[in-house]
Amino acid sequence: MDYRKTPLQPQQRHRRKRLVSSASPTPRPLKNQDRIVYVRGLFVPPKGEDGLRVDREAAEWQALFTMVLLTSFVLVIGLIMVVGDYGWLAIQQLEVREQQLQAELVSMQADEERLRRKVVALRSDPVYLEATARTMLGLAKPAERILRLPESLRVEQAETRLARLSR
Repeated sequence: MDYRKTPLQPQQRHRRKRLVSSASPTPRPLKNQDRIVYVRGLFVPPKGEDGLRVDREAAEWQALFTMVLLTSFVLVIGLIMVVGDYGWLAIQQLEVREQQLQAELVSMQADEERLRRKVVALRSDPVYLEATARTMLGLAKPAERILRLPESLRVEQAETRLARLSR
């Protein structure tokens, strides 16, 4: 909005006429500190109402630009915190992966314990050793007959028998 083209109220016209009464505008009265600092041509003289309007408009634009810049900065930082390499989504994926690895570790530890028991049984239990030799190597005593079953039945029976013997 351009303040210079808006119609002036009668009171404002009076003020404007007072400010611009002569050919060169007279500056407003200066305070003592202003008189010391002000040197004509070196510093800008104090502005009238039009100058204040322009300054106010420039300040409003500057404030708007600052707000937009600050908002965009916050949005970018927020986006990085959610989607970035160390963001919330990456942390969630790492936590899921950690849970999967923990479950796999527990499973491997159970398998390790089962294999340790099997090794101990093979070293110290002659009944388990004999049963393992019969099932895996197909060995038999001289008076026994060996009947071959289909592979699926042999595996199931062998596992059942080994489980009973290991207890």
